[in-house]
Amino acid sequence: AQIPRTEKYSTLGDIARHKIQIGFNLPIGDRYNWNLRGVYSGPKTVYLRNTIRDEGKTISPHFILNTAFIINFQEYGFLTIKVLNLLNHSYYDPGIEGADGGDNYYRRAQGFRSSLLPQPGRYFQISWTLEF
Repeated sequence: AQIPRTEKYSTLGDIARHKIQIGFNLPIGDRYNWNLRGVYSGPKTVYLRNTIRDEGKTISPHFILNTAFIINFQEYGFLTIKVLNLLNHSYYDPGIEGADGGDNYYRRAQGFRSSLLPQPGRYFQISWTLEF
């Protein structure tokens, strides 16, 4: 005789169910290029071992806008100026590994790994690309 079993399924977490990326690329003449990208990430249930999951907390959805302007200097290469998180949106991602730090600063944490990781605000990147 077989032992009756019941199977229970639950999501592991940390991955948004809905992610959308939309954007456009606008060449301006032969030398310039402008790129604009929007990235939407839906709400996330945190990982099973994350302390704040037991409290029913989730990661809020967010929309980030990134842009890049590229100048072609012909034989000298490309200059790229990027602005990431253009609107300076404040948002969080789930913590790594066990993420057992929690988010209650008045209560003792179960560990030292942050449950929520703040993401950078607006920042700039400049790069020079050479072709040989």
